[in-house]
Amino acid sequence: MVASTVDSTQANVNADRLFYGSCFALITTAFSFSIRAGILEQLGAEFGLSAAQLGFIGSMWF
Repeated sequence: MVASTVDSTQANVNADRLFYGSCFALITTAFSFSIRAGILEQLGAEFGLSAAQLGFIGSMWF
């Protein structure tokens, strides 16, 4: 028989960390997509890029 057992409070702490970590990752991703969408038009105007070039630049974030 295996002697290692996980205490229920330790399992809850790890589950909470996993939940908060995933929420943080989702929020970070949402901010990066909103920033990317906001600056593409400015990049196009600043550097004289076509819509195809801006689409290529936007696709690099995926």
